[in-house]
Amino acid sequence: MNNFLQKLLIVLILLVSFFSPKHVQAQEIRGETLEGRVTDIIESGEKIIDDQAFPYQVLEILLNKGSLAGSKIQVVNESSLEANSLTVVNYREYKLGENLRIYTDFNLEEERFFVIEGLVKRQALLFLLILFVVAVLVVTGRLGLFALLSLFLSFFVISKVLIPMIMAGRPPLLSAFVSSLIIIPTGFYLVHGFNNKTHSAVIGTLLSLLITMLLAFYFVNSTNLTGYASEEAIFVRNMSQGKIDLLSLLFAGIMIAALGVLDDVTIGQASVVEQLKLADPKLDNSSLFLKSMKVGRDHVSSMINTLILVYAGSAMPLLLLFFDGQHSFIDVIELEIVAEEIVRTLVNSLGLMLAVPLTTFLKVFVFETKAQSD
Repeated sequence: MNNFLQKLLIVLILLVSFFSPKHVQAQEIRGETLEGRVTDIIESGEKIIDDQAFPYQVLEILLNKGSLAGSKIQVVNESSLEANSLTVVNYREYKLGENLRIYTDFNLEEERFFVIEGLVKRQALLFLLILFVVAVLVVTGRLGLFALLSLFLSFFVISKVLIPMIMAGRPPLLSAFVSSLIIIPTGFYLVHGFNNKTHSAVIGTLLSLLITMLLAFYFVNSTNLTGYASEEAIFVRNMSQGKIDLLSLLFAGIMIAALGVLDDVTIGQASVVEQLKLADPKLDNSSLFLKSMKVGRDHVSSMINTLILVYAGSAMPLLLLFFDGQHSFIDVIELEIVAEEIVRTLVNSLGLMLAVPLTTFLKVFVFETKAQSD
């Protein structure tokens, strides 16, 4: 066991060192994000444009972070207008004592300007993180500690391997594949130990991920998706000067999303098989498989609903397109941004369903082998 883990660690280190970008071309960045506290509201009122009132504020801000820390500046906080209309959007009235993030840069005349980005949010985020960690440890105990380490590992791989590889010009799909090869075995074995249950889950996850990506290739190509569905994707394409393939980036996103879903299903299904066998050691393989699949079907049914609701929650503005009364259902699903989400959701759901029988079969076979060896 120790030899295996040592070899696994060496392989993972080699993968990270080989695929991680060594030299990333730096771009000149002149802008800077500062932080400061509102010390005075110099002016507050409304501007009248075409008989419509638009709120604004003139704020005095004491900067406490950044190259201008200690300085006082005046910033205009005004409402922006929706394109092709006079509708006020994205306006918030700030109060004395609130901490703000301010972006500063120079215009074409080399004059410095300031733009309010919003309130500082990290204190609330830190509290939420602490609450999450405490809840995990209280509910799951020692196992939760390893789960948190696995979560940190996944975040580390995504932020230090996946994203830098893509930004360095490596193919996004290859980058996601390498990241998955790191996350799957290390995360699974770290949390659940080196045993037959985890072996089954790891192999089941890898096979299901492979099938999911084959389905993704087929349906992305058959629906003629391009990856240009969102403004963010186009911005990334322009920022990289065309070096990032958006279609490959779409596949990479599907792979990482599928990995998160499969993680839960495969280890859960392997645990079901193990517990059923321990409860009734006399169960033959066929009965064990059928009983495990009965539990697996319930799990998959609820997970598919969860998957749909997660995507629905993250794309709520998009869903409003279905109910605007101006477009038919056919018109809406023909939009690339909608078709992309449909393909992403259904392909991952198919991979989820296939993971259950695959993992169940693997675990039943492994359990039988173990029983024979005993």
